[in-house]
Amino acid sequence: RCQASEEDGTGQHPEMPPSEVWRAVHHPQCAICLQAYKPREALKLLSCTHAYHSKCIDLWHCAQPGSKTCPLCLRSVTAVALIPLHAHNSE
Repeated sequence: RCQASEEDGTGQHPEMPPSEVWRAVHHPQCAICLQAYKPREALKLLSCTHAYHSKCIDLWHCAQPGSKTCPLCLRSVTAVALIPLHAHNSE
């Protein structure tokens, strides 16, 4: 059975400035399941700055033999951060 792991338990991405984190989660939906992100939902941010639902990216990586890659850009994943998606001011 495949087990998901957090490579960066602090929730911070070690190589990415906050502006890049904001840009990465500014997309309205997960590229794997195509479902919209919900406010206060936690996403996994990969080292390439692409973000996904935690369950979606965990399943993607469990299905991949060998080294793990991003489904969009196919770059090797070197770090994963769990980040909260904050609610918009309009709520």
